[in-house]
Amino acid sequence: VINAGDDDAPKTSVEPTEAKAIWEGSSSLWLCGNWQQQQLITLAEGYVHMTIIGTCLATREVLLERLQRAARDRDYSLLMQLPGNYNTIVHVENDTYVFVDAMGVRSVFYTVWHSSVVYSSLAVALQQLVGAEVDHAWLATSLAGICTLSLVHNRSPFKNIYAIPPGHYLHVASGKPTCKRYWFPPSEYKQFS
Repeated sequence: VINAGDDDAPKTSVEPTEAKAIWEGSSSLWLCGNWQQQQLITLAEGYVHMTIIGTCLATREVLLERLQRAARDRDYSLLMQLPGNYNTIVHVENDTYVFVDAMGVRSVFYTVWHSSVVYSSLAVALQQLVGAEVDHAWLATSLAGICTLSLVHNRSPFKNIYAIPPGHYLHVASGKPTCKRYWFPPSEYKQFS
């Protein structure tokens, strides 16, 4: 569970049990569960903090070079162009960016709770935190087998808990969440022969 709070809002402590603090401050990041050491990469470049959760096959040198370029260009989607299966969280001053892979293999869900944006890889963890009810419309479309992207674009099994769609990132600024697309399919395909 991760919490990105609004600096002006009254603080409500969200600290998961048995969690490892990755960074703390105006936007804290905790990692829950049993992760292998190589599935957690944390780097910083000046005021930019980056954490990769999952399997990233790039070397530490390549990651640092990419982070430096992303920080210079303020284009953090560059960090999602590396080989592997991972999510990336970037914290820059008062902004937080949570990137989901282009295929949506590693899901991330978010909700607003006590003026803070809280996100997790498990929708049920957020449901337990906020007491969200089941989203019957989502459930009906899922059971009917018509889970087209247009029907369930950023929905989850629970009301007021949203999924970050594949190829998108969540931008949290001043406690306000906004999903934006960073990946677009190629407009034209090249022949191999």
